[in-house]
Amino acid sequence: MSGMALLESDYLDQLEQAATRIPDAAEYARAEAMIQSFQKRFPPDRLRRLEGMELLEELHGREGRDCLAYWLEFRDDEQFRAQLFGSIRGGSALKFGIYQRAEDGGWYQHGGEAATQRKLSLDEAISIAEQQRDQFLAAREVIAALPTNPDSEAYRRLQERIQKAAPDLFHLAFLHKYLFLQFPDRIDDYHSVDHQVHHLLQMGSRPPEEGLYSAAGLFVSAWQQLRERRPLGMPLFTHLLNTVNGTPFHTWRIGTREGNTGESQWAKMIRGSYVSVGWPALGDLHQVVAGRTGSDAKEAIREALARHYPTTIPQQRGKETNQLWSFFQRIQEGDQIFAADGQTILAIGRVKGPYYHVPGEVFPHQRSVEWLSQESFASPDRSGLQTTVYRLDNAYDVLLAGVRHLRRVKPPAPPPKPPPPLEKILGRIDEELRRKGQVVLYGPPGTGKTWHALRAAEELAARGTFGRSKDELSEAQRSGLRGMGEKDAQRIWMCTFHPAYGYEEFVEGLRPQTVSGTLGFEPRPGLFRRVCASARKNPQQPHFLLIDEFNRGDVARIFGELLTLLELDKRGKVSIELPFSGERFTVPPNVLLIATMNTADRSIALLDSALRRRFGFIELLPDPEVLATAQAGRVMLRPLLKKLNERLVQHLRHDARNLQVGHSFFQRDGSPLSDFADLRRVLRHEIVPLLQEYCYDQPELLRQILGEKFLASSSREIWDELFTGTHDDALLTALESWDPSIIVSEARDADDASGEGEDAAEPS
Repeated sequence: MSGMALLESDYLDQLEQAATRIPDAAEYARAEAMIQSFQKRFPPDRLRRLEGMELLEELHGREGRDCLAYWLEFRDDEQFRAQLFGSIRGGSALKFGIYQRAEDGGWYQHGGEAATQRKLSLDEAISIAEQQRDQFLAAREVIAALPTNPDSEAYRRLQERIQKAAPDLFHLAFLHKYLFLQFPDRIDDYHSVDHQVHHLLQMGSRPPEEGLYSAAGLFVSAWQQLRERRPLGMPLFTHLLNTVNGTPFHTWRIGTREGNTGESQWAKMIRGSYVSVGWPALGDLHQVVAGRTGSDAKEAIREALARHYPTTIPQQRGKETNQLWSFFQRIQEGDQIFAADGQTILAIGRVKGPYYHVPGEVFPHQRSVEWLSQESFASPDRSGLQTTVYRLDNAYDVLLAGVRHLRRVKPPAPPPKPPPPLEKILGRIDEELRRKGQVVLYGPPGTGKTWHALRAAEELAARGTFGRSKDELSEAQRSGLRGMGEKDAQRIWMCTFHPAYGYEEFVEGLRPQTVSGTLGFEPRPGLFRRVCASARKNPQQPHFLLIDEFNRGDVARIFGELLTLLELDKRGKVSIELPFSGERFTVPPNVLLIATMNTADRSIALLDSALRRRFGFIELLPDPEVLATAQAGRVMLRPLLKKLNERLVQHLRHDARNLQVGHSFFQRDGSPLSDFADLRRVLRHEIVPLLQEYCYDQPELLRQILGEKFLASSSREIWDELFTGTHDDALLTALESWDPSIIVSEARDADDASGEGEDAAEPS
């Protein structure tokens, strides 16, 4: 394919390495058969024949889940998996030009203004479907007419001809995906220009200036080049590009000095791993916008600039507003940064966290950055030269220079091995923390709530701080996370709520201090404020606060006005004035709360409704399966726990779900008990007192739960001598009265001990 850019050898090596690691290779091996299924289901002759309502249903009748729009966006079965051929999900169904609303069965199209829809008559809907059909078929004929070995000029003309053949649809992913499935060897399966541009730049090719189809030749050429090393279809090729190149991101040029002659702040930025901009008189932009969003928030920044920098001319103030708004709101984690001084690019980095403010700095508005290269190079043009914050997305020459620079100074390395998937309960905790920012683990006593909370905090802190599982860290790193190493390394804190614990200990309070012999009081930050302060210093890493016995404190009083700030959409954006220090305070997004709550003490239904809205809740119930086949002496622990909880549910009835006995009563250090003496002590000093508490002033109820054999015949009280070790046979008999399967027979126990059971080898 003459005139097409080719992939460099080291980049081809990266793609080949990625091909050896893909987990879903079998799916892509079936891609050709799936494409044939699509072509068989939607042949051009069939579309050409259909008319009226039948055509409308064929293109857009999603109710039957067999129309063209459904296949392209959602179909996911053995016959066809839409996601293998480039996603077009997201947005509304209006992206197909027309859709049928489930609520009223009516047909709608875009109304011409933002967020408006126009209801169509049936005749209008059919007319649009016929027009779409005609343009689909005309565009198909254009691609079919491509020469056998098209060059770059042929693909440039392809864009013009598709645009002429399908003037209403040429820019839509809907049409592009259909055409790819008709001709998977002639165009690529990236159905948006943004994705095409991203991958072409990472491949080292300059994207064309025009739409979706002119770029196809570059992808086809690169695909054919890799096929000389490894046979593969276009869907697998673009999947490998996704793996090596990552998802699209924006690239921003950030100036490192104020104006053309101001003092450079670059030394501080590189040392502190951040980028920053000036306008120090504004203060924290979170407080400037004060909870306003969208255009209102941007206008608040413009008004603040007018107040604090009144001599700036209006035109320049508008530019500065746009730059500050971009730095504050539009730059996202994962975006690329070109730190620049004039036409010199000083370094390339990746944004690692949200906006934060550092008072007292010349450039106080900051974002954490991971520097990918700290070697400078010359920008090939003057893009963004007179601007502090400038998006380079269309400056292809500058972006290509950056890609080539990174390859030269930093040879490609295989991506680090990701940590293993989180186990089920830790995955649920992680999901709720991402959704809410704080979660309560609740359930009956002994269900491992605190244990799971600690494990989750340690595992998620390890992954968020080091990118590795807790088990892959050194002991020094693990200790540091828990606060037993370097001061700044701590990422996990813990407290316990109780009736005397208050706002003063948690947020801030007045504490006595003697100055020159005079007793006075000064505000001191509480635990939560100290955690938030650490989180602001390390905005790219999660910080965990574990709250044990959550329901034993007056939660509404302890949190006070901070309840409002806990909501994720207010984190780092809405601030309040603290009552004692008078300081403005906001909760950083990277502070995560994991609380535990014993439902034997208090049901979650009794918690304040405002509190319940702000926390996610995960119920932990007794899990006999973790005890497996473990036995303590002759007692099988799993059936013992199951039967005990069955008796509790049967006799307690009201709220019995929250009053069960958890499996951790029968574990030590995460392993089941194995010694009968340990079990005896657990029964006497933990289980029986718990049941006595449940049945306070109801001795008959306690008798029903435990059974007659646990009671002394004379006093009808708990028979204490049963648990002394002198009446073990009687204790076994008492447990057996609940269910014979709890106790292993003496003969079987003896066989297991001697190794002469059914599976033992026969003596010679």
